[in-house]
Amino acid sequence: MLKPKTLIAAGTLAALACGCTDVVPDLPSSELYTREWVKTFGVINGNNDWNNATRGSVSVDVPGGSNVKVTALVGGKNYLLANYSGVSGSRTLAFDMPRGVNDITVQCGAQRIATTVGGKVSFGGSRATIDPSQKYPECGVTASLCTDESEWWVVPFLNATVFRRKMPEAAYNIDREGVTTDFMFKFTDNEFILRPLFWDTSHFHRLGMFYLDENDEPVRIPLYDMDKVNDYSDDLVLSIVQSHVKEAVVEDYTNDEELMRCFADNGVVVEELSSRDNFDTSKTTAKDDRHVTFAARQYLQEVKGLVNSRDAAEDGRFNYVYRWRFDGDDRFIITYTYFDYDTPEAPTNGQTFGGTGKTQEHIEAYKSLVSKGIRVHVDDISREYGFYILSGWNKDGFEYEDQPWFQGDYFYSLSSLNKGVRWQPKEGAVRGSDGLYADSDFESISERRTPRAATWVGEKYDWRYLSFEDGGVISDGENYNRGTNDFDMQDIVFLLDGIEPVEIKDKDPDHVPEPEPVKWLIACEDLGDKDDFDFNDVVFEVSHVAGETKAYITPLAAGGTLETYLMRVDESGQHLQIGNEWHLNCGGKDFKSMINTTALTFTPGEEHVIAIDVPEDFTITSDPTTADSYRKNMGGFYLRVLDADGNVTTEVTAPGVGEAPQMILLYQEDGKWFWPVERTRISVAYEDFPEWASNPIYDVVNPGERRWYHKRSDVHVIKR
Repeated sequence: MLKPKTLIAAGTLAALACGCTDVVPDLPSSELYTREWVKTFGVINGNNDWNNATRGSVSVDVPGGSNVKVTALVGGKNYLLANYSGVSGSRTLAFDMPRGVNDITVQCGAQRIATTVGGKVSFGGSRATIDPSQKYPECGVTASLCTDESEWWVVPFLNATVFRRKMPEAAYNIDREGVTTDFMFKFTDNEFILRPLFWDTSHFHRLGMFYLDENDEPVRIPLYDMDKVNDYSDDLVLSIVQSHVKEAVVEDYTNDEELMRCFADNGVVVEELSSRDNFDTSKTTAKDDRHVTFAARQYLQEVKGLVNSRDAAEDGRFNYVYRWRFDGDDRFIITYTYFDYDTPEAPTNGQTFGGTGKTQEHIEAYKSLVSKGIRVHVDDISREYGFYILSGWNKDGFEYEDQPWFQGDYFYSLSSLNKGVRWQPKEGAVRGSDGLYADSDFESISERRTPRAATWVGEKYDWRYLSFEDGGVISDGENYNRGTNDFDMQDIVFLLDGIEPVEIKDKDPDHVPEPEPVKWLIACEDLGDKDDFDFNDVVFEVSHVAGETKAYITPLAAGGTLETYLMRVDESGQHLQIGNEWHLNCGGKDFKSMINTTALTFTPGEEHVIAIDVPEDFTITSDPTTADSYRKNMGGFYLRVLDADGNVTTEVTAPGVGEAPQMILLYQEDGKWFWPVERTRISVAYEDFPEWASNPIYDVVNPGERRWYHKRSDVHVIKR
């Protein structure tokens, strides 16, 4: 417990004044304390500042007057390290953090960027001002249909269906390898084209993009109303056309040097291909098919000079349709096709590749898709955008969607914005021979939302797909039913040209805890009794978010019986008292009774928290470079102890580097540090403490590593 420092007797002072030298003065209490520390724990590590906090920073470049937050995920908790307002231009933001933290997330408005401590991030220019009274605010995004035939993609029947290999019908495809179900996009250019590919739905849909506003709410930007069901919307987006076939046959391919050069340029080894029995397109690997197709295209366009009849773009990616095969041992046959766009067909899903229509007749007829495309222009390519569909139906389409009787749901590419609970296969569930999970294999994950969009890169042609699931919403208490909730994620499928997904650090925002300030605990030991080292004489928490001008002190324990005050040296050098006498701060009636050191008798509530004014760059980290370093360590807090006459007998200050500590500062990893019971040495309560005392880097915060306070003796601590 806290006891007064031993005072030098008046007689001793007189003897000293008379020049007597046979009287040895008492040693300062701090020196006695250090000697006892060394006897108990060994030689003090010269680098230990007894402070688990360190100072981090990040450089930001933001629009004027921005609010910038810095967060970090540590041990399953999401900590708010900084919250600066009115940030303009380029600025370095500093903050306190647990030692060992490296990965942080910086947020400006609704945009988040993951970086590392000491890194630099740049946010886009000023965002469009959103008028919430507008149904669809002007967001700098426009969309139009591609009417120029040279912009259309002609996709062969077989090639248009390759996505089914990755995303088969009626299967749970959310967990397929390479499939991303929570995503936003950044554009690589101001324009890109959405290439509609496939419908298998009984609903009307509206396709749109969205971004997140300052409150993480979606701002929707409608692009196109798809008013066809189980159809290919031939009037605006897709057409099925009858091919007009022409053939180019290369006899004795081994003597055609130009063709061989095209093969070599595309990584094709002809001898390996031609040696296969009954070789044709259906038996090629994805790599073979892609490379041979590119070689055939190069040969026909560059060498033979064949030009698409519709004057397609120079690369002619899909405005030639190629089929190739080896015929016997001496002929390599390439068939190319151009199309008459004036004779479109629009068969229903069941008549084509979506259902039962995959017949040899369809294949040999070279049925193909013409995806006319939706061209999208965005002014601000620094912003992240997602996609959504509005899925619903009424006799007037979406004209009355604001009416309460309108039945429709928005499905977003961020799960956190969707309705319903997430369903996923139980751990250990295995697909059957049909590639499907049983309904009984599924369990609900109530705190997570259901994915409704998917993106992936195709295995055969490296196409970027965007797809949606429009099945019914499953609410809490409902059962999973594959008949209506298959989540095959391919009811509506697009190809994307010109953008790549940017992974969001937080893929499931609703599954990550709200950021909260770090709570630091300061435990103090007295300069009276030298043999307990229980660090329970004054215990309190400190919480502060860099950028804010309030810090919060929570009293936790008072283990002394002398009048004690928590003090702070502020940045101007003033000595300020924190609250009342410390025992009163802890709920006691006077200073004579110990609180929360033999049993938990006091539970602090909001009424006991003490708010103090601090500058926005207030820090609890150490600064060993200054004189009186304690004033720059642990926030400048110290203890002032009085004797029975009201005289100051002891001041317990934060230790300098390499000094025996009377105060230690801990990161509250689980929100709770249990201090030792009265007169129980801290090394008895925590057997790893001596290792930290001799090796401070032992305690850095790295996932999976044990800190000294992880292993405790429960019978020797005060649990809270």
